[in-house]
Amino acid sequence: MFSPEAIRTIALVGHGAAGKTTLAEALLHASGTTDRQGSTGNGNSVGDTPLANLSLPAGEHQITFRHPQLGEQTQRVMVKSGALTRVSATLAR
Repeated sequence: MFSPEAIRTIALVGHGAAGKTTLAEALLHASGTTDRQGSTGNGNSVGDTPLANLSLPAGEHQITFRHPQLGEQTQRVMVKSGALTRVSATLAR
């Protein structure tokens, strides 16, 4: 466990398929945090690239993920008060 003074927040920002997750995987492996470098292509990456953190009121919401080349995906999600709700989509050709 790291002390709060040793924790840093970084953001990797770029267009879709620009290599953000691949870069994060390489950094984690090079720093010794992981024992292997994962791959988005193999589906074994350590994490996903977050697109946004939104504050929504409790209740049901419809969320649409859109990409100009990969189309869209709509999901219904129930947000509960005081709880974290994670929503993700995989857009592929």
